Amino acid sequence: MSRNWLTVGFCARYGLAVASVDLSDRIAEARALILATHLPLVDIVRGVGLPDPQHLNKRFKTCERHPPSHLRRARGAAFGVRA
Repeated sequence: MSRNWLTVGFCARYGLAVASVDLSDRIAEARALILATHLPLVDIVRGVGLPDPQHLNKRFKTCERHPPSHLRRARGAAFGVRA
């Protein structure tokens, strides 16, 4: 099966582009790592396969409606930790 055929078939079947599903999965994984670890964002970016922290920041704000730093600060506040 060619890449183009897979892309067209996936979009016809699910109404979504493969790239958008892939990005959504990467953002969800980054969100989980931000909540569960104290890893620097640069390490999280490498771990989820995005090109750089700025890309994560931009895509995260699009999907989550706030930057990753907001989530990390909120998590720290919930545990009484200053971010």
